[in-house]
Amino acid sequence: MSHIRQADRVNAHRASLFQRGEVGLNAQRRAVSHNADALENFSDGIRDMSDYALIVATETYFEAALVGNSDDQILRCLEKGVKRTDGVLEKDEGFGIKTEDYLRAHVLRAYAPFFGSLSLEKRLPNPKIAMGIYDRLVRCAEVVTANWDDYDVQAQMKQKESRISGAASQLFGLLLFQRFATKDMTDRSWHPAPTMFRDGKAGTSGSATNRNWDISCYTQLEPTADPSLAYKVKIKATQRAINRAKRSYAEDIKVIPIRERVLNTGGHAPWHLKDALTLLVDEHRGATEDYRPHPTEILKKMTGNILDAIDE
Repeated sequence: MSHIRQADRVNAHRASLFQRGEVGLNAQRRAVSHNADALENFSDGIRDMSDYALIVATETYFEAALVGNSDDQILRCLEKGVKRTDGVLEKDEGFGIKTEDYLRAHVLRAYAPFFGSLSLEKRLPNPKIAMGIYDRLVRCAEVVTANWDDYDVQAQMKQKESRISGAASQLFGLLLFQRFATKDMTDRSWHPAPTMFRDGKAGTSGSATNRNWDISCYTQLEPTADPSLAYKVKIKATQRAINRAKRSYAEDIKVIPIRERVLNTGGHAPWHLKDALTLLVDEHRGATEDYRPHPTEILKKMTGNILDAIDE
């Protein structure tokens, strides 16, 4: 057997073990009752220190905070969740690894204040918190663009590359929504957030309909009213990725192919995702007026595209 074929077999075996670990943890998480004590206890009991396990623990802690029985429990779960994401970020930065789990940890860390506002105040975040979230997401985009050319080498397998592409597309969609909330909806009436495990990975066993989504968009028209879930958004990198799906999505989930629906701003071809992320970074870092096309002009079109897509 050639060295190449042997390496392929080793990589496939490692991937199989990794996938089985994920599947087993996912199944255990699905069995947990949706109450604060059960969710907190489940996360406390996770002994696996892999990035994926730490992220599942973080999402479950944040879910526990949302249904917490007291302010003490809410704060405790939020702090535990942040500690888990920091563990992923510190470990991966030490090894120079920038995988999709690393990106997810960045996103979860950015939105910890959002879940704090929702859990403790029953309010969407104030403008200062919203801007802090956006700033951290932009830093995550900088990591993505800086490591873009290394993903193929690091991932090694097509399945992993596909997940990186999907994670970057989700980050871009979240950035556009967060930019809209930060720049245009400063009255705290509209705000996005990444979905947690229950809505993002729970699955619908035996059903032909997929009910999972990636981004939740909340509205709160009156300060005395509870925030309500207005949009469920599923992000896909391309229309081809949607067509490959084995199941259709529920009618209340807006499925958006980023390349065809958002990155197409009227030019000869859609923008490349890496370049679109760079536009967001450049605008936030203060691109000069002689920058052409100016990032803000293009990003307004892209934001309009994604908002039109969820309203259709």
